[in-house]
Order: sequence, then structure tokens, then C-alpha cells
Amino acid sequence: MIYKILNHLKYRILRRSQFDYILNINLDITKVQPRVLLCYLPSISKLNLDIDKLFHPNVYHSNQMIYILSKLGFTIDLCYCNDLSVIDKLRGRKYDWVIGFGEVFKQILKIQNIEKSILFITENNPIIVEKKYNERLEYFKKRRNLVKIQNYRNTFYDIEQYKIANWAICMNSTYNSKSMVSYFKKLYHINVNGFFNEHFILKENTDTERCNSFVWFGSTGVIHKGLDILVEAFAKLPSKRLNIYGISKQEIAMIKPCIGRNTFLHEKINVMDNTFISEVVEKNAFIVSLSCSEGMQSGVATCMLHGLIPIVTKETGYESQNFIFEFSDYHLDSVVNTILHTSSLSIAEINRLSRLVYDYAHKNFSLISFSNRFECIIKDLMKNNNE
Repeated sequence: MIYKILNHLKYRILRRSQFDYILNINLDITKVQPRVLLCYLPSISKLNLDIDKLFHPNVYHSNQMIYILSKLGFTIDLCYCNDLSVIDKLRGRKYDWVIGFGEVFKQILKIQNIEKSILFITENNPIIVEKKYNERLEYFKKRRNLVKIQNYRNTFYDIEQYKIANWAICMNSTYNSKSMVSYFKKLYHINVNGFFNEHFILKENTDTERCNSFVWFGSTGVIHKGLDILVEAFAKLPSKRLNIYGISKQEIAMIKPCIGRNTFLHEKINVMDNTFISEVVEKNAFIVSLSCSEGMQSGVATCMLHGLIPIVTKETGYESQNFIFEFSDYHLDSVVNTILHTSSLSIAEINRLSRLVYDYAHKNFSLISFSNRFECIIKDLMKNNNE
């Protein structure tokens, strides 16, 4: 088994090393330019795809990061954050800045004295994540001890990256970032960008069934994101409906024993497709996330951009607002009570809150908002070149 896993990993690394790095973006050989290494998450090959075929907004904002760094005069080398095979190709190149995370970020700082090392944080403090996740694992075992746990966490961060970086750009709330600030000379906040379907027009909705319908718009990580608890909560609320999008087939087995008749599993859906509007937006009033530790879950931002009202934990990474409902804790009875409270709102109140959510999201979670903020941060860092 171990031999098979090692071979699989070796294949993945070799495959990435063939495609997932690009050198000399925006190179002007007539000028002396600052050189930045950008170690980031999405496959570099995805930057060439039709944008309507993409499923994660990080490809959008990584494109904007490249655009802004180019606009400000940098020449950019780009690589996948955990592709250690690329280190040999970068070893002889001198960098003024490095932005990103992962093993490449860490290793390049060990072999080069780089003027500006900027950790781009899209999760929570690794120490906090481990603590919170272990709490959720114990709570799951307490309730469902006979269910085999197939869930695990993949993380791109460790505390060494925090210790080795000088600055940070943090895609998270001030609440979550409190434990991070002390590691850096300065921590800048930036908001996640969501997807927005341009065909969507926000209208008042009088469908009473929609007021009792909730959507979970996530990805892998059933226990980490609290879906196991939400499924059990809705089983106790037969008049409510939970629609689940994005869960992997491997993890369905974990929650299957406790799925009620009012919980529905759906295939992945393309936000840019009109079925997203008709099936997700028009049939649900609320987006729920019970994550134990997050860095602004992009699925929540996407749903907010379409007027869905969020019910989240503080650890989901969003700033508290009077139109964002928060679970007081993750225990089953408390979750049930929060869902009952929000679904008891009148249609008029739900429409009012939906408008507030929509307006707030378009001001804070658009790609333009991300781009403007990222440019401000880079300009501020450029002013402090002697720090």
C-alpha cells in the first residue's frame, strides 16, 4: 500500500513539474525590474481555460495578482506551491520578493536571502486549525463511534511558514487573524472573491417553501466544515430542507447513516450556468457553513453575491454583520435552535436581509474589490522597501 502511495505521489510531482511553472512573465529586457516568485495553489494550466469552465475563484484572483504585479513593473516567476521539483529550476534565480505559501515558499526562503517574504494566508492559523479540527473529530466519534472516518485534512500551511515570512496578506476576518498578527511586521487583510452569474437579477421572492430551504455549498472536508452536524440537525427538522452541493463521493458514506428525508445530495454545479440560478438561488434562502476553522469560504461569498443569507460560525472567516447570522457553537441542539430562529423570519424580512447581503457582497467580494485591495497592498509594500 505504501509503495503504491509513494508511486502515486511521485507521478503527481513529475506531472506538475512538467506543466506547473512559468518563468519571466512581464519581462522587459531593456529595464532592471524587481523579480517576484509567486507560489500559489491552482494548476497553472487552468489560467488558459475558458473562464466559464472554472469551478474555483482562486484561479480568477491569481490571474489578477499576476496582472497587478505586472502593472507595477515586476517580472514574475509562477509555480505550484508544493512542487518541490521546481526548486532546482529556481535555485540560480535571484528574487527580490516571494509571495505565496507551501513547501516552495518555505524552501526558497531557506536557500535565498529575499528582501520581502509575504505569506498569502487563505486558511486559519495552523495551530488553531489543528485544535479546532480535533475537537470536531472527538465530537463526531462521540455521536457516531461506529461510522468509519474517511475524512482527512489537506493543508498547505505549517507554523514554520509563519515564522519565516516577514509580511502577510490574510484572506480572513479580524477575529480569526488575532492569533496571526504577532508573527509579521504587518498583516494586511483582503477579502475573498466569489463567482457571480451575470444573468442573475435580484428580485423579491414570495415562495414560502424557499424560506425553509438551506444550501450547503462546499467541497471536501465533511467534519472540518461541520456537514456531519448539519445533516443530523436537519434530520431533527423535518419541515426544513437541506440541499448539499460539492461533497465528494468518498465522503458521502460518512454522513449517509444520518441523512434524513429532507436532505438532498446534488452533483457539482457550475455557477455560470443558469441552473445555478434556478436550482440554488431561487430555491434556497440561506447558505449554511458550520466550519471549525476557515479562511473566508469562497462558496459562502458566491452565494452571498446572489442574495442568499449566510448562517455561519465565526470561524468561517467572515466579519460580523447584522445580516450575517452566526451559530453560537457547533453542538447539535444549538445548531437546531439557530436554524429554527432564522427560518421563522417573515418573507418580508428575508427579502430585506437578502438585499443587504447582496449589496454588501458586491461591494466586498467582487473581483474588482479584490484587485483594488491587492494593488493597494503591493503599493504599500513597495513604499517600505527599506524595512
